[in-house]
Amino acid sequence: MLRTSVRHLRGGARSFSRQSHNWLSINSEYMSMRGLDIARRVLHGLPKFVRHDFGNPRIFLASSSDEVRSSMYVLSQFPMKTRVDLLEFVQGAEKAALIVLSKLYKQDMSANMFLEQLATPQPIETMLRKPSIFSSHGGHAVLEQLNVNTAAIESMEYTWEKCEDDVKSEWLTIRVQYHITEHVLQMPKDGIEDRRVINTEFAWTFEADVTKSEEMEWGIVAATPFVEKSAILPTIK
Repeated sequence: MLRTSVRHLRGGARSFSRQSHNWLSINSEYMSMRGLDIARRVLHGLPKFVRHDFGNPRIFLASSSDEVRSSMYVLSQFPMKTRVDLLEFVQGAEKAALIVLSKLYKQDMSANMFLEQLATPQPIETMLRKPSIFSSHGGHAVLEQLNVNTAAIESMEYTWEKCEDDVKSEWLTIRVQYHITEHVLQMPKDGIEDRRVINTEFAWTFEADVTKSEEMEWGIVAATPFVEKSAILPTIK
């Protein structure tokens, strides 16, 4: 699912996102080229979208309004030759978090090399500053268990670049919000081992060239810092 990619765009590139106040009022030039085909794809995939919209796992953030979820679904249908299954994407994003977090706790060269294959430098730098990994006073931390409680789409952007009378390149950019629970054994160099349960929140932005379906591979192009809070465990009576 994942591979590092770099977007090369000319000055004529246009973007539509669910944050845009007028994204439904896309210019007539674009709609004349793509409007009818987009409408067909939206209608064809609508039953599946409705079926999965409130499913488990959720595709979109629970706090997203009906309008926002519908907008993002429509944007996912903009690429002409590539079908993006949003449920499959979210499941892939969840797997990515499981793999990346496991690699981060290893703290070796293989972990860094792995990250370089799936993310650009900025998110890697953010990922490598995970607080729980570096709070063992000269020792190290071991990830004993990791649960992804939520991995859901927060926002989406479609970008296209025109060349003469046709669309040359298309990109989808999707931001995913995560809430995970980590069970960590902290082993300080001089001290007593300590087991902690940590609730962690963060967001990763994935991007892919969706011009051709056979070339679609997602890469992580942005990441927010990990926000960690100690979990309050229920008292056993």
